[in-house]
Amino acid sequence: MHTLPSVSLTPISRLSLSCLQAQALLTGGAALAHRDLVGTTPLMAAAQGGNAEIVTACLDAGHYTGYIDARDENGYSAVFHACAYGHKDVAKLLAERGADIDTPTRAGRTLANLDESINSSLDEVREARKVRAAQEAANAEALAE
Repeated sequence: MHTLPSVSLTPISRLSLSCLQAQALLTGGAALAHRDLVGTTPLMAAAQGGNAEIVTACLDAGHYTGYIDARDENGYSAVFHACAYGHKDVAKLLAERGADIDTPTRAGRTLANLDESINSSLDEVREARKVRAAQEAANAEALAE
């Protein structure tokens, strides 16, 4: 298993916090866009720690476009952090919420390079996205008629 650097300096990214504490910080307007010294966001730190509840709270509170796909200085996104630390459930949650699961890091690494079992579990999400896109295209076509 590959490991990624972690320097967590923000209150919400300290994974020892309980979910209720994290949600209180988020409700109080914690800075989700804040990054630590290596560019890690609170969402990335929660994903790296495998905390699905805090990941969900961060996603629900995210107020800017691209938050889910923000990348640290190495090009690692939250879903990449989750996969690198073996948190399949969090990786799938992020993917289901729209995270980019196919763009490589700056070094060209992909999720498939990390762990084939995680990548194959994300295949379900890829397939669901294809089905949803086909349904949306059919609906748009039906409306155009």
